[in-house]
Amino acid sequence: MPASTALGSEVSLPKTPIALILAAGLSRRMGRDHKLLLRQKGMTIIERTTCAFIQAGFEDITVITGYGHEQIESCLAKMPVHFIYNADYREGMATSIRAGMHSVTGDFSICPGDLPWLQSTTVRTLKCAWQARDLTRHRVLIPVFEQQFGHPVFFAQDLAPSLHALRGDVGARNLLRALVDSDHALLLEVEDPGILRDVDTPQDL
Repeated sequence: MPASTALGSEVSLPKTPIALILAAGLSRRMGRDHKLLLRQKGMTIIERTTCAFIQAGFEDITVITGYGHEQIESCLAKMPVHFIYNADYREGMATSIRAGMHSVTGDFSICPGDLPWLQSTTVRTLKCAWQARDLTRHRVLIPVFEQQFGHPVFFAQDLAPSLHALRGDVGARNLLRALVDSDHALLLEVEDPGILRDVDTPQDL
């Protein structure tokens, strides 16, 4: 709904970005277990990551599935999310990012599904900072904790073709570095180590 100014004129609120959560990986280092279905404080890892976006006020959340997709979809069945199945998930993270680009109709964020310590307040702060950014300058927003880049990362819609062209398992790392070097990235310091702390092995829990 439009917001009204003191003079009675209406100002359109920025549209909430789409949230893309990557949940297609093979979990090779976790052994026989699907890491996203392991429980941490009473919830699965993928539930905790997804809840951070729901609680932060995201209205359009798409989970990219692949390995164990039926289990992931069943786990999140009661949550207000959409699913895209990435049949090429064995070929690396870039295939999931490319799959997600098919649902992009505006600005968007990308987040791995294995960030169970990510705080919803942090996600909300990032969303608000993205909506208030300098549109003429910033094409990406990257959260930073102790000088390390984390997730979720926010992207302007016009970067979708560049992300769709990705190959392999390195994600958008090279694209992000180019945007940082060209001063088109908004780097936002946050007090949340959860933007970095993912789960790859049982010891990480």
